[in-house]
Amino acid sequence: MRCLTMGWVGTSKALSAVRAELEAYGHRCADEGVDLVIDDGSQPLPIRWACTPRLSLRLGIGSPTVSELPVLQLRSYNHDHCLVAVLDIAEEPSGNGQHLCRRATRVLVEWMALQVSRFARDPQLRASPTSASDWPDQDLQSLDALAYLHRFNCTADPELLRAAQVPIIERLQASLITFAERPALNVAGEVVTYRQLQTQSLGDPATTGGTAGGCGRFSDRRGLPGKVCRVVREHPCDSRLRRSLPATGCAASYSAPAAHAGKRRRPCVAG
Repeated sequence: MRCLTMGWVGTSKALSAVRAELEAYGHRCADEGVDLVIDDGSQPLPIRWACTPRLSLRLGIGSPTVSELPVLQLRSYNHDHCLVAVLDIAEEPSGNGQHLCRRATRVLVEWMALQVSRFARDPQLRASPTSASDWPDQDLQSLDALAYLHRFNCTADPELLRAAQVPIIERLQASLITFAERPALNVAGEVVTYRQLQTQSLGDPATTGGTAGGCGRFSDRRGLPGKVCRVVREHPCDSRLRRSLPATGCAASYSAPAAHAGKRRRPCVAG
């Protein structure tokens, strides 16, 4: 089997796995003098490779099975858009889309290693007598999306659907109130409760010993309201607090140490 110079077109994780496997076999990657191009359908093919032998990988996604996950079919086409090979993926009984995605990727890697090995021995990509199902061709990024499917995500329970509509920042706020007296941080023996942490983030000088200053309003990219709090660096819990503030729905801008108090610094908003 000869070592091939290969071109790659696509951004899917599955294609990256195939590329890593074939490079481990000793095949090279280059832009010029390419023997074989492999694409996953997620990006347009460069014009310079229009006449180069090619394996175009596509995915057919069928109807959901008993596990509530779809059946899958892998397909490869040559540069004349003729079907070269078809491979059906076995059902995933667990209903876990991540398991299905990983197994399909492993099968794809082994399948492509076999096809490329055949091409390295005999550089012909002959049309296969096997026909594909009538499911539409999709790029391999559709395989990545299957990882977010799970049979337990499908529910008609009104309580669960209602809970899913509550923004995460509201659930965090409710948790801070519910578990206000529980320890959140332990810094050098000094315990900080969730109530104290929230008070620190809201910048109440009366309860934080003047360690937090004035707060200004801000909106993050999602349009959620929050606060920008100034934290003095000398506070013993400061390094932990800087990492914890975003979880409370607040951002923070940090004042300089006393030695640099005269220098104006741009506030750093975290969120």
